[in-house]
Amino acid sequence: GSDAAGHGSTARSASVASSPFGGDSPQRSGSVAPERHRVTVVSAYSLGTDRSERRYDGFVTLGVNQKDPLFGTRVIRDSATPVWQEDFVVEVAPGDTLWLTLKEEMGAADTVLGRGSVVVRDLEAKREMNVTLSHDGQDVACVFIKLQ
Repeated sequence: GSDAAGHGSTARSASVASSPFGGDSPQRSGSVAPERHRVTVVSAYSLGTDRSERRYDGFVTLGVNQKDPLFGTRVIRDSATPVWQEDFVVEVAPGDTLWLTLKEEMGAADTVLGRGSVVVRDLEAKREMNVTLSHDGQDVACVFIKLQ
């Protein structure tokens, strides 16, 4: 099933360069034109001994310049180290920020396990990285992503 968070959605491409009201998005930073990139959400792992063996039904949402997700991975059931290897096509400029949220599927109300972000220019320089996710001021997990 599909929901407002976007996980389970078959839509894999979206543009954030324009708002539904016309014109440029007010959230876009800098004057560099956006380019189309493929972001791969590869996998996640927990940080800290208290969470290292915890298994959950996890998925990741991905947004640009805000925490509202544009995309979501499929749910990986009963795993402490989920692997998605899922690609999403996004239009982003170097100054844009990618927001990642790791969630646990809990029926009608999914639980946020952690949130983190990376500036596109940093990801462009490295092409792949672990993005640290935090919850309640503590680092709780890392999500490994790639940019092409």
